[in-house]
Amino acid sequence: MHLMAGGTTPLTKPVWADDLVTDDGHAFELVSPVLLLPGDRLAFEETALVVTRAGGTRVRHPGNWATRCRRGSVG
Repeated sequence: MHLMAGGTTPLTKPVWADDLVTDDGHAFELVSPVLLLPGDRLAFEETALVVTRAGGTRVRHPGNWATRCRRGSVG
Protein backbone atom coordinates (compact mmCIF):
# COMPACT_ATOMS: atom_id res chain seq x y z
CA MET A 1 0.00 0.00 0.00
CA HIS A 2 1.30 3.45 -0.87
CA LEU A 3 0.64 6.25 1.64
CA MET A 4 1.57 9.89 1.07
CA ALA A 5 3.27 11.83 3.85
CA GLY A 6 1.82 15.30 4.16
CA GLY A 7 -1.58 14.26 2.85
CA THR A 8 -4.62 12.44 4.10
CA THR A 9 -4.14 8.67 4.05
CA PRO A 10 -6.36 6.90 1.51
CA LEU A 11 -7.36 4.25 4.03
CA THR A 12 -10.85 2.79 4.17
CA LYS A 13 -10.12 0.74 7.31
CA PRO A 14 -7.51 0.81 10.13
CA VAL A 15 -4.05 -0.54 9.17
CA TRP A 16 -1.03 -1.43 11.33
CA ALA A 17 2.32 -0.14 10.01
CA ASP A 18 5.82 -0.88 11.30
CA ASP A 19 7.77 0.97 8.62
CA LEU A 20 7.12 3.46 5.83
CA VAL A 21 9.11 3.40 2.59
CA THR A 22 9.72 6.45 0.40
CA ASP A 23 9.88 6.48 -3.40
CA ASP A 24 13.65 7.11 -3.29
CA GLY A 25 14.50 3.91 -1.40
CA HIS A 26 14.57 5.21 2.17
CA ALA A 27 12.49 3.75 4.97
CA PHE A 28 11.35 5.09 8.30
CA GLU A 29 11.44 2.18 10.75
CA LEU A 30 9.14 2.74 13.69
CA VAL A 31 10.16 1.69 17.23
CA SER A 32 6.77 -0.01 17.58
CA PRO A 33 3.87 -0.55 15.15
CA VAL A 34 1.41 2.30 14.63
CA LEU A 35 -2.31 1.96 13.99
CA LEU A 36 -3.21 4.27 11.11
CA LEU A 37 -6.85 5.26 10.77
CA PRO A 38 -8.90 6.59 7.83
CA GLY A 39 -8.42 10.36 7.61
CA ASP A 40 -5.00 10.40 9.33
CA ARG A 41 -2.40 12.82 7.98
CA LEU A 42 1.26 11.76 8.03
CA ALA A 43 4.38 13.91 8.33
CA PHE A 44 8.01 13.30 9.30
CA GLU A 45 9.79 15.47 11.86
CA GLU A 46 13.44 14.52 12.41
CA THR A 47 13.27 11.15 14.22
CA ALA A 48 9.50 10.81 14.49
CA LEU A 49 6.46 10.08 12.38
CA VAL A 50 3.76 12.58 13.29
CA VAL A 51 0.20 11.37 12.81
CA THR A 52 -2.53 14.01 12.90
CA ARG A 53 -5.88 12.34 13.53
CA ALA A 54 -9.04 13.51 11.75
CA GLY A 55 -10.08 15.30 14.97
CA GLY A 56 -6.82 17.31 15.07
CA THR A 57 -4.92 15.34 17.76
CA ARG A 58 -1.19 15.01 16.91
CA VAL A 59 0.70 11.90 17.99
CA ARG A 60 4.50 11.47 17.60
CA HIS A 61 5.88 7.98 16.98
CA PRO A 62 9.68 7.58 17.29
CA GLY A 63 11.76 5.73 14.74
CA ASN A 64 14.88 5.81 12.59
CA TRP A 65 15.67 6.39 8.93
CA ALA A 66 17.29 3.56 6.95
CA THR A 67 18.24 2.94 3.32
CA ARG A 68 16.58 0.05 1.52
CA CYS A 69 17.86 -1.57 -1.64
CA ARG A 70 15.31 -1.96 -4.36
CA ARG A 71 15.18 -4.89 -6.75
CA GLY A 72 17.26 -4.14 -9.83
CA SER A 73 19.35 -1.44 -8.16
CA VAL A 74 23.09 -1.50 -8.68
CA GLY A 75 25.20 -1.06 -5.58
